Amino acid sequence: MGSVFLFFASLSTFFAIAFFVFVLSVQFTEKINRWGSRYDRLGLSESKKENDQTTFRDIIQSYVKQKKQKNVKKRHSGPSKQFYLAGYDTAASVSAFVVIKWVITWALVLAFTIGMVAAGLDFAKILVLNIFIIIGCMFVMPTFYLRSKANARLNEIRRHLADTIDLLIICLEAGLGFDAALLRVAQEQRRSSQFISKELFHTNQEILAGLSREAALRNLAERCGNQPDMQSLVAVIIQAEKIGASVAKTLRTQKDSIRFKRRQSAQEAVMKLPVKLAFPLIFFIFPPLILIILGPAVIQFAQSMFGAQ
Repeated sequence: MGSVFLFFASLSTFFAIAFFVFVLSVQFTEKINRWGSRYDRLGLSESKKENDQTTFRDIIQSYVKQKKQKNVKKRHSGPSKQFYLAGYDTAASVSAFVVIKWVITWALVLAFTIGMVAAGLDFAKILVLNIFIIIGCMFVMPTFYLRSKANARLNEIRRHLADTIDLLIICLEAGLGFDAALLRVAQEQRRSSQFISKELFHTNQEILAGLSREAALRNLAERCGNQPDMQSLVAVIIQAEKIGASVAKTLRTQKDSIRFKRRQSAQEAVMKLPVKLAFPLIFFIFPPLILIILGPAVIQFAQSMFGAQ
């Protein structure tokens, strides 16, 4: 048992050192990004190099540029998309999620190892149980958590989309421009839905930063998980602006379509309810009812027929 405990203690020490190195690398990367942003603000570009010599500053700038390009490419694909859809849209929150996952996993491994060694279990059982703990804490549970958070966020956006369109129509018919109406709706929706308010603010900031309205709206649909309702909303707004049609009338038609789809979804859920209730009714509700109703009669019949006391 002493050798098993020593093995797991060395294994935990190794992963603790690896975790420490990982944290340092994350902090170093963030510092380099901040340095690169500072150099960009000061206007120290590659065109100002002297004597065509490569300096440490140029290496940092090229590294930051590559990191930014990779972040733009990976932001809406793969694991980064899952993090963003779940509401973790900053690098600090993603790093914190990864750190917490590692800490919880190896803390549980260490605690279970000490407990099982004290209980006298053999090495094979300890190893198998630790493998299951690592798989569950490192892969299964984080993935399930991210998916549940993403589904909750997307459902909230879908639930408040029709009300958001109503507010947008009111603002447009009151005489506001599209950008001003978008900002006003984002401020009003902050009370009811933080997610959709945040996305509208983000879209308005992209437009103010110089991005075209079409590109900003397409980014909005992508950040909202490319839901069919959001994609169709963005498509009709872009089409209405291209052909010069009234955006308010187009939004009213789109709002009616979204509400009609919601009513259809509710009716479909109601129609599926009897089928879903059939299994628990047959196997979990009817047997106890039959036992409660017929049980006393069966007992009395047995007592009268066989003289049971």
